[in-house]
This record gives sequence, C-alpha cells and structure tokens, in this order.
Amino acid sequence: MLALFFLIEAVTQVFWVEPPEALRELHRLVGHWVVWAWFLGGLLLLIAGWYVYDSLRKRREFRKLIDTASKQKMLRNRDRLEVLAFLLPRAYEIKLQNKMAELEVK
Repeated sequence: MLALFFLIEAVTQVFWVEPPEALRELHRLVGHWVVWAWFLGGLLLLIAGWYVYDSLRKRREFRKLIDTASKQKMLRNRDRLEVLAFLLPRAYEIKLQNKMAELEVK
C-alpha cells in the first residue's frame, strides 16, 4: 500500500497540471522529494511483488508435497515440508502435523 501511495503521489505531482486542493497540499508536503517518492514506490512495489510471488510458490509446493497418501513419500519429503511449514503461516504447520498424524509418521 505504501508503494502504491508513493507512486501515485509521484505520478500525480509530475503529470497532473491542475490537481484538486487535497492533492495540492500533499504535493506541498512532498515538495522536491518527488524523485525519492517515485524511487521508493518502485522499489517497494518490486519487493512486495517478489514477496507475493515467493509466498504463492511456496504454498503451491507445500500443497503438492503434502497431497499424498503414501507414508514413504511423506518421509522422503519431510525435511522440505518442515521448512515450508516454518516459512509459511502457522496454519501450514498445523496441516503438516495433521497429515503426519493421519499417516502415522513419527
């Protein structure tokens, strides 16, 4: 959200010839720091995009590895599943514990 705010502020300050009064006050506050707002907005947007992509990739991998009825496959993938469960939200750790209890893996 902060990245979008910075980008919108920078774009409206540079390209909007006659902005509304509310934006004019914001433009006065930002002043000549508009270049930094643009840079920070872009950088934060890239970081947020990478975080979302990485999180979705890890969730997809977790679902793929945990979707098995074989105890042998569960044991083979146990280390990676534990790492993913640690990196993802707590609900994934609970899912892993439930699946291990279901397959009777110790």
